[in-house]
Amino acid sequence: MNNFSKILEKLRPFKTNKKLVRIGGDGDGAYLIPDDLHGIAAVFSPGIGHTSKFEIDIFERYGINSHLLDDSVEGPINFPNYLSFTKKRLSYYSDENNVTLSDWVLEKYSGNDDLLLQIDIEGAEYESLIVIEDEFFKRFRIIAIELHFMGDIINERLFGPVFSSIVDKLTRYHIPVHVHPNNYGGIVDLFGTQIISAMEFTFLRKDRCLVIGPAEIPHPEDRPNNPNAVDFYLPPIFRGRL
Repeated sequence: MNNFSKILEKLRPFKTNKKLVRIGGDGDGAYLIPDDLHGIAAVFSPGIGHTSKFEIDIFERYGINSHLLDDSVEGPINFPNYLSFTKKRLSYYSDENNVTLSDWVLEKYSGNDDLLLQIDIEGAEYESLIVIEDEFFKRFRIIAIELHFMGDIINERLFGPVFSSIVDKLTRYHIPVHVHPNNYGGIVDLFGTQIISAMEFTFLRKDRCLVIGPAEIPHPEDRPNNPNAVDFYLPPIFRGRL
Protein backbone atom coordinates (compact mmCIF):
# COMPACT_ATOMS: atom_id res chain seq x y z
CA MET A 1 0.00 0.00 0.00
CA ASN A 2 3.00 2.34 0.37
CA ASN A 3 3.12 3.32 -3.31
CA PHE A 4 -0.62 3.95 -3.37
CA SER A 5 -0.42 6.00 -0.17
CA LYS A 6 2.28 8.26 -1.58
CA ILE A 7 0.19 8.94 -4.67
CA LEU A 8 -2.99 9.65 -2.73
CA GLU A 9 -1.19 11.84 -0.19
CA LYS A 10 -0.40 14.28 -3.01
CA LEU A 11 -4.14 14.85 -3.26
CA ARG A 12 -4.64 15.88 0.37
CA PRO A 13 -6.10 19.38 0.26
CA PHE A 14 -4.76 22.54 1.87
CA LYS A 15 -6.55 25.53 3.28
CA THR A 16 -5.27 28.71 1.62
CA ASN A 17 -5.89 32.43 1.94
CA LYS A 18 -8.59 32.11 -0.76
CA LYS A 19 -11.99 31.12 0.60
CA LEU A 20 -14.04 28.55 -1.27
CA VAL A 21 -17.37 29.36 -2.93
CA ARG A 22 -19.90 26.84 -4.21
CA ILE A 23 -20.73 27.19 -7.89
CA GLY A 24 -23.42 25.21 -9.70
CA GLY A 25 -26.15 24.88 -7.09
CA ASP A 26 -26.64 22.31 -4.36
CA GLY A 27 -26.67 19.10 -6.41
CA ASP A 28 -24.44 16.97 -8.59
CA GLY A 29 -22.21 18.93 -10.96
CA ALA A 30 -21.40 21.74 -8.53
CA TYR A 31 -17.90 22.41 -7.22
CA LEU A 32 -16.26 24.40 -4.47
CA ILE A 33 -14.00 26.91 -6.20
CA PRO A 34 -11.44 29.35 -4.76
CA ASP A 35 -12.77 32.89 -4.70
CA ASP A 36 -10.05 33.95 -7.12
CA LEU A 37 -12.04 34.35 -10.32
CA HIS A 38 -11.27 37.96 -11.24
CA GLY A 39 -9.27 38.00 -14.45
CA ILE A 40 -10.19 34.50 -15.61
CA ALA A 41 -11.03 34.82 -19.29
CA ALA A 42 -13.04 31.66 -19.90
CA VAL A 43 -14.17 28.32 -18.54
CA PHE A 44 -13.49 25.11 -20.46
CA SER A 45 -15.98 22.46 -19.44
CA PRO A 46 -15.91 19.02 -21.09
CA GLY A 47 -18.52 16.49 -20.06
CA ILE A 48 -21.77 18.34 -19.41
CA GLY A 49 -24.61 15.89 -20.05
CA HIS A 50 -27.91 17.79 -20.19
CA THR A 51 -27.11 20.45 -17.63
CA SER A 52 -25.03 23.61 -17.59
CA LYS A 53 -25.76 24.83 -14.06
CA PHE A 54 -22.08 25.37 -13.25
CA GLU A 55 -21.46 27.39 -16.40
CA ILE A 56 -24.66 29.44 -16.04
CA ASP A 57 -23.91 30.16 -12.38
CA ILE A 58 -20.37 31.31 -13.05
CA PHE A 59 -21.57 33.59 -15.86
CA GLU A 60 -24.38 35.13 -13.83
CA ARG A 61 -22.18 35.73 -10.78
CA TYR A 62 -18.84 36.59 -12.37
CA GLY A 63 -19.54 37.31 -16.05
CA ILE A 64 -17.21 34.53 -17.25
CA ASN A 65 -18.13 32.78 -20.51
CA SER A 66 -17.81 29.01 -20.88
CA HIS A 67 -16.94 26.62 -23.69
CA LEU A 68 -18.69 23.27 -23.35
CA LEU A 69 -17.85 19.95 -24.97
CA ASP A 70 -19.73 16.64 -25.05
CA ASP A 71 -20.35 14.05 -27.77
CA SER A 72 -23.17 12.27 -25.95
CA VAL A 73 -25.77 15.05 -26.21
CA GLU A 74 -26.92 17.67 -28.70
CA GLY A 75 -26.44 20.32 -26.03
CA PRO A 76 -27.74 21.20 -22.56
CA ILE A 77 -31.45 21.76 -21.99
CA ASN A 78 -32.36 25.48 -22.12
CA PHE A 79 -28.89 26.23 -23.47
CA PRO A 80 -28.11 29.97 -23.12
CA ASN A 81 -26.73 31.69 -26.21
CA TYR A 82 -23.77 33.12 -24.30
CA LEU A 83 -22.28 29.62 -23.95
CA SER A 84 -20.49 27.83 -26.77
CA PHE A 85 -21.04 24.11 -27.30
CA THR A 86 -19.01 21.62 -29.36
CA LYS A 87 -20.35 18.13 -30.02
CA LYS A 88 -17.08 16.22 -29.73
CA ARG A 89 -15.39 13.86 -27.31
CA LEU A 90 -12.37 14.97 -25.31
CA SER A 91 -9.66 12.46 -26.17
CA TYR A 92 -5.95 11.86 -26.66
CA TYR A 93 -6.17 12.68 -30.38
CA SER A 94 -8.10 15.05 -32.63
CA ASP A 95 -10.25 14.17 -35.62
CA GLU A 96 -13.80 14.81 -36.83
CA ASN A 97 -15.39 13.49 -33.64
CA ASN A 98 -12.61 13.84 -31.05
CA VAL A 99 -10.39 16.63 -29.83
CA THR A 100 -7.49 17.00 -27.43
CA LEU A 101 -7.71 19.51 -24.62
CA SER A 102 -4.89 21.60 -26.04
CA ASP A 103 -6.37 21.70 -29.56
CA TRP A 104 -9.78 22.66 -28.19
CA VAL A 105 -8.41 25.44 -25.99
CA LEU A 106 -6.24 26.87 -28.78
CA GLU A 107 -9.22 26.81 -31.14
CA LYS A 108 -11.54 28.65 -28.76
CA TYR A 109 -9.19 31.09 -27.02
CA SER A 110 -6.08 32.77 -28.39
CA GLY A 111 -5.30 35.08 -25.48
CA ASN A 112 -2.85 34.68 -22.61
CA ASP A 113 -5.19 35.30 -19.66
CA ASP A 114 -5.86 32.64 -17.07
CA LEU A 115 -8.54 30.01 -17.68
CA LEU A 116 -10.60 27.61 -15.57
CA LEU A 117 -10.97 23.91 -16.36
CA GLN A 118 -13.99 22.00 -15.08
CA ILE A 119 -13.89 18.37 -16.23
CA ASP A 120 -16.15 15.42 -15.55
CA ILE A 121 -15.95 12.86 -18.36
CA GLU A 122 -16.62 9.59 -16.56
CA GLY A 123 -13.12 8.11 -16.65
CA ALA A 124 -11.94 9.47 -20.00
CA GLU A 125 -9.99 12.13 -18.09
CA TYR A 126 -6.99 9.80 -17.86
CA GLU A 127 -6.49 9.16 -21.56
CA SER A 128 -7.28 12.81 -22.33
CA LEU A 129 -4.90 14.40 -19.84
CA ILE A 130 -1.96 12.02 -20.00
CA VAL A 131 -0.98 13.32 -23.46
CA ILE A 132 -1.05 16.97 -22.40
CA GLU A 133 2.28 18.63 -21.59
CA ASP A 134 2.66 19.60 -17.95
CA GLU A 135 3.36 23.21 -18.90
CA PHE A 136 -0.04 23.46 -20.56
CA PHE A 137 -1.73 23.12 -17.18
CA LYS A 138 -0.28 26.49 -16.20
CA ARG A 139 -2.91 28.08 -18.42
CA PHE A 140 -5.56 27.05 -15.91
CA ARG A 141 -5.60 29.08 -12.72
CA ILE A 142 -8.23 26.72 -11.32
CA ILE A 143 -8.93 23.08 -12.14
CA ALA A 144 -12.07 21.32 -10.91
CA ILE A 145 -12.05 17.65 -11.84
CA GLU A 146 -13.85 14.46 -10.92
CA LEU A 147 -11.50 11.49 -10.87
CA HIS A 148 -13.12 8.11 -11.49
CA PHE A 149 -12.08 4.48 -10.92
CA MET A 150 -9.99 5.48 -7.90
CA GLY A 151 -9.97 1.92 -6.62
CA ASP A 152 -8.26 0.68 -9.77
CA ILE A 153 -4.90 2.18 -8.79
CA ILE A 154 -4.26 -1.22 -7.23
CA ASN A 155 -3.43 -2.40 -10.76
CA GLU A 156 0.21 -1.32 -10.79
CA ARG A 157 0.93 -2.59 -14.31
CA LEU A 158 -1.97 -0.87 -16.06
CA PHE A 159 -3.90 1.87 -14.29
CA GLY A 160 -1.49 2.63 -11.47
CA PRO A 161 1.20 4.39 -13.55
CA VAL A 162 -1.44 6.32 -15.50
CA PHE A 163 -3.12 7.54 -12.32
CA SER A 164 0.24 8.49 -10.83
CA SER A 165 1.15 10.46 -13.95
CA ILE A 166 -2.14 12.37 -13.87
CA VAL A 167 -1.70 13.21 -10.19
CA ASP A 168 1.82 14.49 -10.92
CA LYS A 169 0.46 16.72 -13.71
CA LEU A 170 -2.30 18.10 -11.51
CA THR A 171 0.02 18.86 -8.59
CA ARG A 172 3.16 20.10 -10.35
CA TYR A 173 1.95 23.70 -10.60
CA HIS A 174 -1.28 23.46 -8.62
CA ILE A 175 -2.24 22.74 -5.05
CA PRO A 176 -5.33 20.74 -4.03
CA VAL A 177 -7.66 22.99 -2.05
CA HIS A 178 -10.75 20.80 -1.80
CA VAL A 179 -11.84 17.20 -2.14
CA HIS A 180 -15.32 15.73 -1.94
CA PRO A 181 -16.42 12.10 -2.32
CA ASN A 182 -19.21 11.47 -4.83
CA ASN A 183 -21.84 9.38 -3.05
CA TYR A 184 -23.18 8.14 -6.38
CA GLY A 185 -20.00 6.05 -6.57
CA GLY A 186 -18.97 2.97 -4.67
CA ILE A 187 -16.43 2.26 -1.95
CA VAL A 188 -13.38 0.09 -2.63
CA ASP A 189 -11.14 -1.48 0.00
CA LEU A 190 -7.41 -1.17 -0.71
CA PHE A 191 -5.44 -3.14 1.85
CA GLY A 192 -7.73 -2.03 4.63
CA THR A 193 -8.05 1.57 3.41
CA GLN A 194 -11.43 2.55 2.04
CA ILE A 195 -11.33 4.58 -1.17
CA ILE A 196 -14.36 6.15 -2.84
CA SER A 197 -14.39 5.25 -6.53
CA ALA A 198 -15.31 8.76 -7.73
CA MET A 199 -14.02 11.92 -6.06
CA GLU A 200 -14.19 15.62 -6.88
CA PHE A 201 -11.02 17.69 -6.55
CA THR A 202 -10.34 21.38 -6.88
CA PHE A 203 -6.84 22.71 -7.59
CA LEU A 204 -5.51 26.27 -7.48
CA ARG A 205 -2.28 27.34 -9.15
CA LYS A 206 0.44 27.68 -6.54
CA ASP A 207 1.40 31.23 -7.48
CA ARG A 208 -2.15 32.39 -6.64
CA CYS A 209 -2.32 31.42 -2.98
CA LEU A 210 -0.71 31.22 0.43
CA VAL A 211 -1.07 27.97 2.38
CA ILE A 212 -2.59 28.42 5.84
CA GLY A 213 -2.98 24.84 7.02
CA PRO A 214 -4.93 21.63 6.42
CA ALA A 215 -8.21 21.96 4.54
CA GLU A 216 -11.49 21.92 6.41
CA ILE A 217 -13.06 18.50 5.76
CA PRO A 218 -15.93 18.29 5.28
CA HIS A 219 -16.37 21.89 4.20
CA PRO A 220 -19.52 23.71 5.39
CA GLU A 221 -20.51 24.20 1.74
CA ASP A 222 -20.27 20.50 0.86
CA ARG A 223 -23.47 18.82 -0.30
CA PRO A 224 -24.10 15.17 -1.23
CA ASN A 225 -24.16 14.59 -4.99
CA ASN A 226 -27.09 12.25 -4.43
CA PRO A 227 -29.45 14.21 -2.15
CA ASN A 228 -31.36 11.04 -1.30
CA ALA A 229 -28.35 9.33 0.27
CA VAL A 230 -25.97 10.13 3.11
CA ASP A 231 -22.71 11.70 2.00
CA PHE A 232 -19.62 9.49 2.20
CA TYR A 233 -17.06 10.00 4.94
CA LEU A 234 -13.77 11.05 3.41
CA PRO A 235 -11.02 8.43 3.98
CA PRO A 236 -8.38 9.42 6.56
CA ILE A 237 -5.62 9.39 3.94
CA PHE A 238 -7.07 12.65 2.57
CA ARG A 239 -7.29 14.31 5.97
CA GLY A 240 -4.73 16.38 7.84
CA ARG A 241 -1.47 17.90 6.71
CA LEU A 242 1.39 20.12 7.92
